[in-house]
Amino acid sequence: MALLKKLSKNSKRSSKKGSNRGYEYSIKDKMSLKRVGLKVSYDLENRFHEKRPVEWLSWETNIARSALREIMAGRSNPKFLTLLAISEAFEYDCLSEFLEEALR
Repeated sequence: MALLKKLSKNSKRSSKKGSNRGYEYSIKDKMSLKRVGLKVSYDLENRFHEKRPVEWLSWETNIARSALREIMAGRSNPKFLTLLAISEAFEYDCLSEFLEEALR
């Protein structure tokens, strides 16, 4: 689970004005985020007959391309509704089916 911590003054994230707190993820959490991102990337390439670009997923889900790329890189913690929209775009029966495959 992500912990809200006070960041050191040398941290990249604390260099923003007024920002001295941030979330710190455990290694297990980081790996889970990476697996979900890899699953999205894999499904874009292999779920349909032809490879689909990120722009297609962005259009189908109404999620910004930059947000999708952050998810695919494992740097972003997507919210429930974001994951639900992604799983629906890939035509999964339910979100749990998508997550089961991603977190195996």
